Amino acid sequence: MFKYVKQKDINKSKWSDLVHRSSDSTIFCEYDYLNAFCEWDAIIYGDYEGAIALPYTSFLGIRSLYQPNFVQQCIWFGKKIGDSQVQEVFLLIRKMNHRIGFNSNLKLKGDSRKRVNQVLTLRNYETIRNNYSKSLKKNIIKNNPSLIISRDTNPKRTIRLYQEAYGSKNTQIKPEHYSAFQVLINEKPDQFINVHAFNNKKLVASIVLAKSRNRLHYILGAPTEKGRRLNALSVIIDHLIQQESGKEMIFDFEGSSIPSVYQYYASFGAVEEYFYTTEFCRWWLKPIDLVYKRLFKS
Repeated sequence: MFKYVKQKDINKSKWSDLVHRSSDSTIFCEYDYLNAFCEWDAIIYGDYEGAIALPYTSFLGIRSLYQPNFVQQCIWFGKKIGDSQVQEVFLLIRKMNHRIGFNSNLKLKGDSRKRVNQVLTLRNYETIRNNYSKSLKKNIIKNNPSLIISRDTNPKRTIRLYQEAYGSKNTQIKPEHYSAFQVLINEKPDQFINVHAFNNKKLVASIVLAKSRNRLHYILGAPTEKGRRLNALSVIIDHLIQQESGKEMIFDFEGSSIPSVYQYYASFGAVEEYFYTTEFCRWWLKPIDLVYKRLFKS
């Protein structure tokens, strides 16, 4: 019942229908979202009853399953599958790839590494606000009056702020990746929320969220130096939580392995949700695996 399907052979209409009718699908399952950032194939169960997208790259005949920028994980969605079926999926993946460095909700191998995502269910705003940490509440109350929050559909300023603040720390994100992200947002503005904070008419922080059926994914955000002093990102996130509460949405912070960032997201009341990183390399490729990791972030 499992088929490995090349992208050129994927029925876009059936794929999109599966995404839209599956309660567990995310923006990272969307056909056009994936197309913006990578080449990908898929494993499909039955007649598009369940599926997982498989981003890949190929270099000198070496084919690698990897995790593209702006795609946190590729999940199995649709029909649920059991442990033995998960192993069938992994065998198909391993057969088609020489190297794997891949994030998914499936534990594909016994040694797949558990990773932490952080999410917040947006029900009642007052209840959520009461669960903020004391320092977070204090910072929001102190700085809220000095900031003007606004939305637009042009992500150019948000991307520029992020590049200035964090580009040197995330060198795996190349200019062409930022450009692809900007084009995607411009083509599908209804799938994104782009929010700015201004102080004295000057931009001090921006955030871009991607929207799926029941999730808001924190894709990127950054402050200026002044925005950092004004805790502008916290004010924006609080604004978004207030605006989106009551819609049974999940605010997906996407977690972090950096302790200070993890604690920051936790200060909003975010709880843990797990996914897995699976790594595999054919024995004859291991000597050059470190070189590959320099080129592509798993």
